[in-house]
Amino acid sequence: MNVAEGTIVPDSHAQDSADAVLTVDSVFKRFGALAVLDGVSLTVSRGAIHGLLGKNGAGKSTLSNIIAGLLRHDGGSILLNGEDVSALPLTARKKRGLHLLSQHSEIFEDLSIGENLLLPDLPRRFGLTNWAALHRLAARQLESHGMPVDPRRRAGDLGASDRRRLAIIKAVAAEASLIILDEPTAGLAAAERLHLLEWVESLTERGASFIYISHHNDEVRQLCSEYTVLRDGKVTASGKAAELSADAMARASPAPMSPNSTAPARIIPLPSRSTGFPFQAAGRSI
Repeated sequence: MNVAEGTIVPDSHAQDSADAVLTVDSVFKRFGALAVLDGVSLTVSRGAIHGLLGKNGAGKSTLSNIIAGLLRHDGGSILLNGEDVSALPLTARKKRGLHLLSQHSEIFEDLSIGENLLLPDLPRRFGLTNWAALHRLAARQLESHGMPVDPRRRAGDLGASDRRRLAIIKAVAAEASLIILDEPTAGLAAAERLHLLEWVESLTERGASFIYISHHNDEVRQLCSEYTVLRDGKVTASGKAAELSADAMARASPAPMSPNSTAPARIIPLPSRSTGFPFQAAGRSI
């Protein structure tokens, strides 16, 4: 990454594509006369948390929907684990390990935590749901991912942070190779944000890779190992997060504005390494 006179110039190849879980190459998308994505390229390294930054309208949601297969693109290619999935639908990409989790993920509030976790493949015996096996399998998965809650509980009784954790565990348990998290900390208090991010960081040690969409620069700098910034449908910056200063990130991705105001929205900062930020990986600069 190069920074000159206040402008961040993106690297042509910020990450080594040979070790990439995802490679997006020159993707275009138009809605009528409007070019929403204009030749967007990015690479997500295996085991990385890749921050995707940009103001509202920059193209983040459109790009994530195209990567997941919810939306068709007009040009370019998408490789998942080296396979061209550009023409595959959402269901086929999901079977190959690509999962998109929005702020309102697929959690059925009136079902139990265990049912949500194991659907649609509930264990059966004599053609009926084997509840003992369901609770045993779900409890094992929840425990192994650091969420030791009773799988018989109603999912709707979970708090917002734990609902998002449940959706992520479901994806990881399905052997997801890449999970797209769209604003996962939206609406969470600072303590909940911290807990969720610490937990997401721990999942990379199990081999999971993430695209992390956020308006919060502090989250991206402290959590992500690499990043891409979109502005008006184009990549304006990309590289290793450890090489990015707070000032450089602020120039690349200005803070969101408060509603009905010309002042930037107030964002509660996460604790820094000096105050004991628990999930900060070794070697990442703050």
